[in-house]
Parts: sequence; C-alpha cells; structure tokens
Amino acid sequence: MDLSTTTCIIQYINADGEANIYPVPFFDIQTYANEDKILIPWCIDGKATKKDGIVEYSIRFYKIDANGKKFLYNLNTLPAKSKILYGFEV
Repeated sequence: MDLSTTTCIIQYINADGEANIYPVPFFDIQTYANEDKILIPWCIDGKATKKDGIVEYSIRFYKIDANGKKFLYNLNTLPAKSKILYGFEV
C-alpha cells in the first residue's frame, strides 16, 4: 500500500489524560524517496502540550469507501511515548 495515498491522523493522549487527534495535512514523499521513507508533519501544540509530561500517540493511515461507512484500508502503528517539557510563556 502506498501510504501517501491514504488519509492520516495522529491519535494522542496528553499528560492530562485527554484524547485527541491531529489530522496530518500532507506527506513529504520527496526528501527520503531514495530510502522509501515519508516524512509526516505534526505541529505539536495546543491540546498536546497543554501540560508537561508524557504524551502517548499512534499514527493511523486509512481509506474509506465512497459512502463513508466502511474502511477499505486501516493501519495503526503501535503506541509510542514522548515527553513534553515545561516551557515558559512570553
């Protein structure tokens, strides 16, 4: 499956335990094309960084039928964790 032809979201749970999604706006398939890799942008702000601590996330790639009722393709990555550090407001 060419993942660059799918819809992609990043599913995450912030340090406050709140679940949300980030719709991936585009893929970069050119930068590492020779290595068969894609870059997936994630503007990590707002709800994801609401509180410092651990953010757990996974990436979902999917395609839905024309009626919007059935997955034609659905791939979820295993969950990963990252740490949001305390920052300061300017």
